[in-house]
Amino acid sequence: MFTVYLKPRQFKNGVRGGVITYGSTDNSNCGSKVDYYNLSSTLFYQFKINSISMGQTKHVGDYDVMQDFSTFIMGPQPIVDQFAAIAGAKYNKDFRLYEIECSANFPSLDIAIGSSKYSINHDKLIVKVI
Repeated sequence: MFTVYLKPRQFKNGVRGGVITYGSTDNSNCGSKVDYYNLSSTLFYQFKINSISMGQTKHVGDYDVMQDFSTFIMGPQPIVDQFAAIAGAKYNKDFRLYEIECSANFPSLDIAIGSSKYSINHDKLIVKVI
C-alpha cells in the first residue's frame, strides 16, 4: 500500500513536489477513500479501467493503463484527439503535444475502475510551462 500526494507544480528549486507514503495512508494530504485493484502486469503499476469520459463523450471497455507519478497522460490517438477537442486544446506539431490556455474551463476527465469513479478536474489537467 502507498499513497501519493502531488502538490500544484511550482517552478522553484528546493520546493518539495509532494509526498509518497509507503505502507500507510497520508491522512494530512489525501482523502480517506482507499481502493485496491489487481495489477494486470507485474512489470509496471498496470491495471484495467472500465471507461473513460469527458463531458458527453464516453469510451467503455477494458483498457490497460499504467500509473506513474508524472504529468504525462497518453492514450489511443482517437480518444486523446476527442478529449483535446472538447477541452479546446490545440496540437503543437513541433513539440508533438497539445497546448491549452491556463484559464481554460472544460469538463472533468472521469475514469471508472471497478465500481469506483474518479474525476480529475480541468485545473488538475493543465500544467503551466515556462
